[in-house]
Amino acid sequence: MKDKRHYYLNWVLIFITGVLLFVLVLIQTGFTFSKISVLEAIRSQDPKYGEIVFATTLNDRKEVYVFKYGDDLYAPVVLERLGSLWRNSHYYYQDVAQMNMYYTGIRGIAYDFNSMSADVSIILIYR
Repeated sequence: MKDKRHYYLNWVLIFITGVLLFVLVLIQTGFTFSKISVLEAIRSQDPKYGEIVFATTLNDRKEVYVFKYGDDLYAPVVLERLGSLWRNSHYYYQDVAQMNMYYTGIRGIAYDFNSMSADVSIILIYR
């Protein structure tokens, strides 16, 4: 009976260690437990990110926050959720210069919403 308990205890400890290692890997890849801390990290990495002017939920895993970037630009940030963990989902565009976009300090994109048609703005956000 005692050997059976030790056997199960060993497997429980192995399982808990595996879960902790999995969470550690997720945190190392940019996930954190709070989306507010992700937004604060974005602002601390690039001080041009100002106030949030627009926020929406795309689906149960992604949220979009549009920051005022500098004086006349706007920078969308897509946050991705995995369980209770959040991270900045870095995305890119192929025609950055053609669409009057600018790279930000956190590998994001800033652009002037007023210089684009409504169709292009919607496509950019939902990509």
